[in-house]
Amino acid sequence: MMTEVTDLEAKLERFKIDQVAINSEAAEQRALLQETIEKNKFEADRQFAEIMNAIKALQPPTTLPATIPRFEEKSGESYTSSKVDIQDTPDCCNLKPHMDLTRLIAVI
Repeated sequence: MMTEVTDLEAKLERFKIDQVAINSEAAEQRALLQETIEKNKFEADRQFAEIMNAIKALQPPTTLPATIPRFEEKSGESYTSSKVDIQDTPDCCNLKPHMDLTRLIAVI
């Protein structure tokens, strides 16, 4: 019986020693993993900034609204968008939203 207790105590001590070694190795692995994460985060942030700059470079420049051309009839009278009667246009053309926008732009 005494031998069994001694064996159990020895096994317990060995288990504690093994656990300390395992915990130590796990702590080292966590530190290495954290270092890798931080390194990768820095690189990912750099690559993200590069991509955003490339996307910004691809965007077209902002432009002013296009000028509306003037149309002349055979009579010689000029018509701008403000003189065109929207009621005379066929429904299939659906120019009303466009004409309202051009009037708004002309006011601005």
